[in-house]
Amino acid sequence: MSFTVQRCGYVYAAAVLMMNIAPLGAAVTVSISPSSYTMRVGATKTFSASVSGAANRTVTWAVNGVVGGNATVGTISTSGFYTTPAIVPAANVIKVRATSAADATAFAESTVTLQNPEPGITSLAPNSVNIGTFTVVVTGRGFVRGSVAKIGDAAVPTTFVSATELRVTATDNTPRDTTICVSNPEPGAVQTSGKYFKIMPTVTVNVYPDTYTMRIGTTKQMSVSVGNAVDKSVTWTVNGVVGGNATFGTISDTGLYTPPATLPATPQVSVKATSKTNTAISDTSTISLQNPVPAVTRVLPGVLVPGTQPAFRVELSGLASGATLWVGSTQATILQVAPTYVMATAKIPYGLGGVVTVSVRNPDPGAVSSNALIVPVQVTNAQMTPAVAARFLQRASWGGSPESIAELQTKGIAAWLNEQRTAPVSDLPEPLVDSSSITPAQRAFYLNAMTGRDQLRQRMGFALSQILVVSGVKTGSSQQLVPYMRLMNQHAFGNYFTLLKEVTLSPTMGRFLDMVNNVKANPARGLEPNENYGRELLQLFTVGLNLLNMDGTNKLDSFGKPIPTYTEDNVKHFARALTGWTYPTKPGAAPKSINPSYYVGQMIAADENHDKTQKTLLNGMVIPAGRTAPEELEMVIENIRQHPNVPPFVALRLIQRLVMGQPSPAYVQRVATRFQQTGGDLWETAKAIVTDPEADAITASSGKLREPVLFILSYLRGLDADVLAEHGLNSYANNMGQNLWNAPSVFNYFSPFYRANGVVAPEYQINTPSVALNRVNFIYRASRNGLGSTVVVDLAELERLASDPPALVEALNQALMHGAMSAAMKTSILTALNATTDVRTRARNAAYLVGSSSQYQVEP
Repeated sequence: MSFTVQRCGYVYAAAVLMMNIAPLGAAVTVSISPSSYTMRVGATKTFSASVSGAANRTVTWAVNGVVGGNATVGTISTSGFYTTPAIVPAANVIKVRATSAADATAFAESTVTLQNPEPGITSLAPNSVNIGTFTVVVTGRGFVRGSVAKIGDAAVPTTFVSATELRVTATDNTPRDTTICVSNPEPGAVQTSGKYFKIMPTVTVNVYPDTYTMRIGTTKQMSVSVGNAVDKSVTWTVNGVVGGNATFGTISDTGLYTPPATLPATPQVSVKATSKTNTAISDTSTISLQNPVPAVTRVLPGVLVPGTQPAFRVELSGLASGATLWVGSTQATILQVAPTYVMATAKIPYGLGGVVTVSVRNPDPGAVSSNALIVPVQVTNAQMTPAVAARFLQRASWGGSPESIAELQTKGIAAWLNEQRTAPVSDLPEPLVDSSSITPAQRAFYLNAMTGRDQLRQRMGFALSQILVVSGVKTGSSQQLVPYMRLMNQHAFGNYFTLLKEVTLSPTMGRFLDMVNNVKANPARGLEPNENYGRELLQLFTVGLNLLNMDGTNKLDSFGKPIPTYTEDNVKHFARALTGWTYPTKPGAAPKSINPSYYVGQMIAADENHDKTQKTLLNGMVIPAGRTAPEELEMVIENIRQHPNVPPFVALRLIQRLVMGQPSPAYVQRVATRFQQTGGDLWETAKAIVTDPEADAITASSGKLREPVLFILSYLRGLDADVLAEHGLNSYANNMGQNLWNAPSVFNYFSPFYRANGVVAPEYQINTPSVALNRVNFIYRASRNGLGSTVVVDLAELERLASDPPALVEALNQALMHGAMSAAMKTSILTALNATTDVRTRARNAAYLVGSSSQYQVEP
């Protein structure tokens, strides 16, 4: 119901619902819940109020008297939802009041105690630091001014940034794993749980490698290890320049170092890595720079002429200042240097097997040679191939050397032979007065063979010394052997019968075969002349045991049997004809019928010791009684000269010594005919032997095992070795069964009729198993320069060739075997060489395998 009340001139109108009218006289009261409360800022709380004594039960909420509160003391909604302020107010106890809307005097209050918020840590940045002073950003919630951090148990002040961020700056020198927590102060002091935190030792930086040597033109990836730092990055410098420069080299952010294009004045640079975490921490690597490895790509002209000194162009890269250019082992003179080539001049070596290497050597620091570019060397207007020249020199010299092969190619065989005839005769040293050693003379023999111009004369002289044999086993002093061996060389191109007379009158031969002081028979004393020389003169020096056809085959009787050349009576008569000779008279001495030993000059006749009775020689020739010793000697030589056996006898033996062990009868006949036509001219005979077509033919029976002296010399000459005067080469020949001038007997080292596997092969008679091993051992030592300092093979050139194994094998094939190496042998050697990449080993093994092979040891 509604009604209107008017009092004191005012009119009040109200509409009152009877149901809302409290009983008259009841007091209005308000209660609040909770009546007290403790809470942290940042929290909320819903308060409730109860009004009694009034129909209107709504209330008005206020905080510290401010309806709805404010930011300082917190706010409260009309429904009693209280929100604390962001920070604790100065007076942290506040009043939350609920006032009755019906009666403003009716209210209730709750006492609220505000406390600092409960902090929480989300993250630490960084969460690892190094000892010393550091700052950590603590991110989280509930931070207040005055919040305190604890590192482990140590409280550390903080810098308040916001309720979600604190900054902690501390100094700590104890490395460890620990925690950081945050404590908010009173009111409501509270501490977070600990957050893992690491305090590490001082940052470390280690650059690897500590030192390094590298070449211009390469790169090096440097490595760095940064310890005790979260940030592992570094700053790279070269000689103090960040990133380096063109002078000292550059380095990338990842540590890739690239040297400069040319060496700096000081070829060491410092590469430093500095920690970005702590720029005071760094490490340095010292890099030693070396010159680049040069590379030779082409030589122009593409073929060089040996023995000339042309200008030529070498195209290359990586040339350093001070580099040297080499043609084989000959240093060239550099005329001009351009970025990609040099012009140079040099006397072109004769090479090895028709090739020579061209290489560049950069100097220190890091002295290094380039690849060896293989360049052909060829003479101009060659009259024959190198192989033909080498094969000819195999029989006409001590073996072809690179220079002698080129010389023969240029001159041709005819001109070369003419020069051989007039070349100065290589001599032997005079015997020492106070020494009988033949070692100096033996050394001179090998040295002459290695370097002398009179190659064919020397070969002929050596061959003749193996027919007209004297030996150091009986006549071993230099006073005996040197004069005799001089005879061989001096008469090597003379007349065989003249030489035969010289040999007969040689006191050395007289001593060796007992002709000296060989006196006539003395029946009273039962003495007969010594038959030794007379027998060997016939059997071994001139006519042999059986009558021969001109082709060297035996003449046969009607029964098919060989016909003896002479009888025992012939031998006795020859011995008697050669009596009455004694040693030359020593200077200042008076001649005697029996002179003491003296070996300078010819033996002299002592007519009183000569047998002057009649003698019957070969083919019934009679020496009348009463002739002198010199007269009978002339008759003996003439008797032999007229015998038809001498031409084939001498022809066969010289062919065997120079060319092959089993020449065809036709070959023997051609040479014997020339011997006969010229009356025993050894020059014409030698020419006939070395130029005969059969000497060049390769058949099943051609060739011969290189006798030890020739084996040694041909190998060393083929490799162009240097031999000095004090060498010991003869010791190796001795180990192989051929001690120079020391044949076991007058029958020489081996018989001209010795057969191996059905083929006449005289040299095989001394090739025992131990000798065969010694031959191989010699090659092994020679191929490794193991013959002493006086015999040197230029292995350096072989090593340069060894980077190309097929080229190396072919060079040795041409140098040592005039290109006759079989395909199977090449394949076998290449397989062995490819087992290693070491050029030194390859070079030595190749020289060893070729020289020790049967295909080399047996001349084809």
